[in-house]
Amino acid sequence: MSYLIWSVEHAAWWAPAGLGYTTATHRAGLYELEEATGIVTEANRGPHLSEIMVPAPQPSQIDHDLTCDLSWPEAQRAGRVDAALAKQLSRSIANNCELQNRVDHAVSVAKRLEDRVEELNGALGKIAQWAKAYPLDVFPEPDLVKAHALLEAGGITLDSISTHCMRHVIEGVGQIADRALEGKP
Repeated sequence: MSYLIWSVEHAAWWAPAGLGYTTATHRAGLYELEEATGIVTEANRGPHLSEIMVPAPQPSQIDHDLTCDLSWPEAQRAGRVDAALAKQLSRSIANNCELQNRVDHAVSVAKRLEDRVEELNGALGKIAQWAKAYPLDVFPEPDLVKAHALLEAGGITLDSISTHCMRHVIEGVGQIADRALEGKP
């Protein structure tokens, strides 16, 4: 089975041999599964969806170079196609429309996924920012032996203070994660 590759960035199909782009499905390059998968995998390594592979429509017997740039009534009037070929052309156009609808749907899904990734990255950014909120040059490490002695003299354990602080931090991180997972800002 052959595949077409849609470039989200260029809003066009990859041309044959990866040499440019075209908005005409019949002029798009046909790529075998392994090659198409490699191209799409490599292109989508970043944070944004760049390329989408879709199964190629079945090739028709129509000479696209002669007829695809004309509507089928124009092609019929020009004597380039007979009624049987006009019917095949109509089917081919319908297949291309179906393929375009699939691509449009895939692009829409990709956009929603990109938006979701952006939301989740925002939540991770908040957690990372919080992790840097208490730098050692501003808040140096305490002498825990002295702190333990002072707290013990007051009837408090260092473990209870540590547990309280850790609980506060992890609950804050949990709230950020919960809001992100629920899709709330």
